[in-house]
Amino acid sequence: MEDLRKEAEQLSICVEHFLYASEHIPEGDWKTKGFYDNCIEKCNGRLKAIHFLMESIRRGRPVTEEELEESRELEEEKLSKLSKHAK
Repeated sequence: MEDLRKEAEQLSICVEHFLYASEHIPEGDWKTKGFYDNCIEKCNGRLKAIHFLMESIRRGRPVTEEELEESRELEEEKLSKLSKHAK
């Protein structure tokens, strides 16, 4: 649980850096694109780590990459079915 809290905190920091940059740094600056790309990459890494930790907590054991992918596919299927029924 502590690892999950740490990852969530780090994700929050990544998002805050991105928001600050988007409000204070000119978009045309070539360094900005690299900064944005770096922030997005870091956020995606944090999200994946959070997903691993949450799935491990739910299953009560560490999960493999394959299990994580299966879980992601099942969630996407559920969302797809829900959106079809909502229409």
